[in-house]
Amino acid sequence: MQHDPAAELTISVQDQLKLGVETGDLVRVVSPHGSCVLPVAISPAQRAGEVFGAMHWTRAHSSGDSVNRLIGSATDPHSGQPGFKAQHVALERLAATWHGIMLGRAIAPPSGSFVWSRLKLDHGLQQIRFTGTKNLHDDATLGDWAARLAGAEQDDERVELADRARGVFRLAILRRSRIIALLFIARSRADLPQGDRLAGLFRQTDWQANRASLLAGRALMAGGDGPKIICVCHGVSEPAIRAAIARDGLCDVRAIGRAVKAGTNCGSCLGELAEILRNTRPTVDA
Repeated sequence: MQHDPAAELTISVQDQLKLGVETGDLVRVVSPHGSCVLPVAISPAQRAGEVFGAMHWTRAHSSGDSVNRLIGSATDPHSGQPGFKAQHVALERLAATWHGIMLGRAIAPPSGSFVWSRLKLDHGLQQIRFTGTKNLHDDATLGDWAARLAGAEQDDERVELADRARGVFRLAILRRSRIIALLFIARSRADLPQGDRLAGLFRQTDWQANRASLLAGRALMAGGDGPKIICVCHGVSEPAIRAAIARDGLCDVRAIGRAVKAGTNCGSCLGELAEILRNTRPTVDA
């Protein structure tokens, strides 16, 4: 049995449309026995009118809201199984105000008025996803909060990017020019980079000269063993951009954004996109 990568409730595309939710939005799940709050995942393979939630998420790896709260004490007289597959539930959409992702090697269990789950990655890294319905902290204290979670030391360096108008906060904590933790927060989960892309940044051993690009969207996959990431916000590599230009005949930066989403979030990679476009666009003879 595959371990689900996050404490989520999987719903169908049809039920997504009825509820008006997107991936990562929160729902309250209610049964006659209890309730829980979980982010939603949307799958075309999920049958309409039914939901799925993994029972293995506990307080050791999540904020503790589990589908186990929805199930009564009665069990099947033959197998002893609880009634997971026959429990009626109702869903209520909750308005999420922010989403976050944090990576590090020693992240303490967070606490607060938000939903979170922890996933172990390769090379000793941990990933925590957050979703909240209330403001977390102001920009002045977000860095302190993240530093405590990451076990940062007094001499560690912080690189921060904050845009209150857009609800964006990004933080890198460096120790002797190496990353020990990354935190990205946005109003929409779609505006967060993928965890595997962020994990690749930990392999680079010296960020002294490229600290600003680490959060601005121009970071490289470390060690030269992966493609150059032009848009870190959406994890779009240079080969993927060049392939889209050649395949779709893209002629401007906005068209690249529509095709692969590069440059549609923080905008710091627009110059590089224009340069790639100049070097890749085929010459048309008059």
